[in-house]
Parts: sequence; C-alpha cells; structure tokens
Amino acid sequence: FNLMLVMGIAGAIAPIGLEGAVFSRDYMAMACITLLMVFLLIWALRGGQNKGTLSTTVGLILLSFYCLYYYILWTSIASGAS
Repeated sequence: FNLMLVMGIAGAIAPIGLEGAVFSRDYMAMACITLLMVFLLIWALRGGQNKGTLSTTVGLILLSFYCLYYYILWTSIASGAS
C-alpha cells in the first residue's frame, strides 16, 4: 500500500518512466517476499506456544530474502541491466 501511495503521489506531480526491468525484477521480487511473509505469518498464527509471534528464525529468513533481493538489484544495476 505504501508503494502505491508514494508512486501515485509522485506520478501525480510528474510522470515517471519505468523500464521493463522494474516490472520483471522488482515487482516480482517484492510479490514473492510478500507471499513468503504471508505464509510465515499464517504458519506463526497456527503455531504452538507463542501463537501469533514470529520467531527469530522467521525474521532471519525474511531478512535473508530481502538481502538477496538487494544483492540481485545491486548486481543488475552494476552490470548496466537496470
């Protein structure tokens, strides 16, 4: 929701030209990370003793996927693929 609001306001001020890589790389990566987070939240809510809380392991999984996304983003920008 935040991304839609920020991009919508920025687009209302001045049009933004996005390359195809934004849709194929960035939106797909964020969609996959979001689906992973939803799956892990559902798993945590169905969990045992600490029902409704995320463990450190789950946090590290989400953080590692986010770092992997930034690594892929950085390498693609460094190679000039944008």
